[in-house]
Amino acid sequence: MTSDEGRRIEDVLPPSCAVFLAPLSTPGSRSASRAAGRALATHALRELGHDAKCIEIPTGDRGAPIWPDGFTGSISHSKKRVLVAIGRRTEHASIGIDIEEQSRNVSMKILTRIATSRERDWIEHGIDDALRTPRERLLAVFSSKEAIFKALWPLWRRELGFHDATLVRKESGFEAILNPTVARSMTPRIPRLEIRVTLADGAIVSATRIPRVDPSRRPSERLS
Repeated sequence: MTSDEGRRIEDVLPPSCAVFLAPLSTPGSRSASRAAGRALATHALRELGHDAKCIEIPTGDRGAPIWPDGFTGSISHSKKRVLVAIGRRTEHASIGIDIEEQSRNVSMKILTRIATSRERDWIEHGIDDALRTPRERLLAVFSSKEAIFKALWPLWRRELGFHDATLVRKESGFEAILNPTVARSMTPRIPRLEIRVTLADGAIVSATRIPRVDPSRRPSERLS
């Protein structure tokens, strides 16, 4: 992960995903934010070939979107913008995305609630060319875990705690190592996830995807 020079928020996921970003016409309004998210998601679905005249995206448990058959995706809002990522289920089992404004006034008091001991040490004392301050590192950890939760929810249907995944810094973002008890309870098992993080246009954006599992492959080969 590097600084925002030459980076685009939309590049956080591979080209097989339709990723769109839009400003909110009424910043801070929940109803406007939700409407903007659904409108942008409809546009993304049409870009991927959904040809229905009317596309409905109802809300399911925990506020998660219910995507049309054949598609999966994720929606995230900041106070200023809405971000949508959608892919075809032939390639992606699930997608999770999150956007946080770098200017967000986040208190370091939430550090213990959000971060594991290993993460706290990196947030407070790490040296990072892209995430230069403890507050930015905290925002990146928070954003990445939100993306993980969004990706796992459609497949697992259980809420994760912030300490159920430990993030390890990688060049492109983080590798998430799930708590072994949590990983063992999943079908299919997902012990690790890659989270890509991009800093661009004043935002920290985190994204992860779970590839579609080929049932013909042995369990040990899946999601590798």
